[in-house]
Amino acid sequence: MKRICLILLLFPVFSACESTPKNDEPIPDDEIITIPPEDLEPIATFVFDTRRIIAADYIRIELTSQFFESKMGSTRDLRFVERKHAVLKDGTRVILLRNRNKDQLTNIDPDLLPRVYFDQGLELRAYSDIVIHLKSSRTKNNPLYLDVTARSLDGDSKMWVGGRLEKQQPDIHIRSQLLWNEDRERYVHKPIIE
Repeated sequence: MKRICLILLLFPVFSACESTPKNDEPIPDDEIITIPPEDLEPIATFVFDTRRIIAADYIRIELTSQFFESKMGSTRDLRFVERKHAVLKDGTRVILLRNRNKDQLTNIDPDLLPRVYFDQGLELRAYSDIVIHLKSSRTKNNPLYLDVTARSLDGDSKMWVGGRLEKQQPDIHIRSQLLWNEDRERYVHKPIIE
């Protein structure tokens, strides 16, 4: 399997690849994906800078570890949130955050919930579980993406943007990805909110 490291010129939030003796071998030029800062700016604004909070019973996050993981934080208090790790056969790292707090059934303190956040932007809170799938990028055409599905059994998934309630429905889906555009010969950001 070919190794692909994303090299981002002059973009401070991302380290191209982890330094290990194996990874420090020279990478052939035809395997390097270069994404200039101006192509990264829209995806960074969408995920890291736009204040968006989603709350639901269950949340599934799938993302490329490159670019996003360095800005991702999560609940650390093990008194309230159980945390489990696994690695799938394809190398995907899976993290489960499960709500252990059964004392508060109403007026729940959001700081006690399983929570994942990206810098000052996207924040995800689950009343039950958050499952995170961290994948390694392997394609030039779609090198970076973050995909979130939030679902509530009572139909009460909510999304706030800038402190204002924007959506309240059973399922909320957002996706932020970079796609290669042949005509423009550059990467373009494609956001989805539904």
